[in-house]
Amino acid sequence: MKKKLAVTIIFIVVLVFPMAFWPLLNYVENVEIYENRAPAPYPNTFDNEYFSKFDKYFLDRVPLRNTSIKIYTDTQRMFNKAYDKLLSALNIDHYIEQNFVVFGKGEWLFYSNDNSLDYFRGTNLPDESELQRYAERARIVSDYFKSQGKDFVIMIMPNKEQIYTEYMPTGIKAHTQNKRMDVINDYFAEKSNVKFLYPKQALLNAKQQYQVYYKQDTHWSKAGGYTGTMELLDELGIARGEATLTPTELYRADLAKMLLQSPIKDVDYDCVYRAEIKHSVSFYDEVHMCKTDNPNGRKMVLLGDSFRENMIDVLCKEFSESLFAHRNRFGESYNYFNEAISAADLVVFQAVERYEGQIFAAGGLLDKFIDLYNLQ
Repeated sequence: MKKKLAVTIIFIVVLVFPMAFWPLLNYVENVEIYENRAPAPYPNTFDNEYFSKFDKYFLDRVPLRNTSIKIYTDTQRMFNKAYDKLLSALNIDHYIEQNFVVFGKGEWLFYSNDNSLDYFRGTNLPDESELQRYAERARIVSDYFKSQGKDFVIMIMPNKEQIYTEYMPTGIKAHTQNKRMDVINDYFAEKSNVKFLYPKQALLNAKQQYQVYYKQDTHWSKAGGYTGTMELLDELGIARGEATLTPTELYRADLAKMLLQSPIKDVDYDCVYRAEIKHSVSFYDEVHMCKTDNPNGRKMVLLGDSFRENMIDVLCKEFSESLFAHRNRFGESYNYFNEAISAADLVVFQAVERYEGQIFAAGGLLDKFIDLYNLQ
């Protein structure tokens, strides 16, 4: 009887204590975790989904949630590293994945979500009908811009693992060297007049001199952004300006944050391009506006993702005014972007390789543009 009573009391304490001291526990908890999402909001309407929505709201704010997640993640990472060392010592091909992060060789980390590994392995090659649809949707948009006297470029940045394959774990192997984006790139080069840029080879060449992607982050470095921007200028027939890239250090590690581990100090570069051109950049609501004293009067718009950020200070120097925005904002703020696009001499649609579907696939940026501008 006493044993049952003790168990009951312990159960009640464990259940009630965190709730009773909720504000205090949340106040003293100093652990932050990176989830790349906002906490679930409180459900304002009482409907059939109220309780499921409240569950999500509650679980995102339960006392000591972050501490518990970090303890679990740290323990999981410790066992994963031990397992990795054992299999490596036995010379067994393998890879360790945790929270959509693949542990590469050395201190390199790679992203595994959004079909990234399929792009690396080459198991998601496009068929002829997909290639034709991609090229046709791009042609419609490109022809529209040509009729307006504007340049139009589709620019796809390689996933990091395509450039730093030597740091990929032995258990992830490429099935072919001619992968999905290589096939798409070749198709556009051979069968389309649309300007299409996939600067994979340029980045492979540049990495002999610079670190063009961060070790523990999904993005390219400023050296990578500079390299890609120079390829874009070449595609447009714009002469390259003078640049200096000076090595520096920083902490940039979205993948490490996904593992809840402390980031390492990584290599980046101070990139000074066309120092004779002065520029200023303002930022609001995922939109960068750049103005320069370049007298050419040219204007441009780039609709892309976070890879655009390490292009801005270089690319904007070739224009008097530039707008860089996330492509998802186009449909939401049509009137705002329509004005900028109407005034632009150049429009660029950009995505990193794993998100190429957000440009080409049904409902992507090309389709949005075609629908909003009534093009067919």
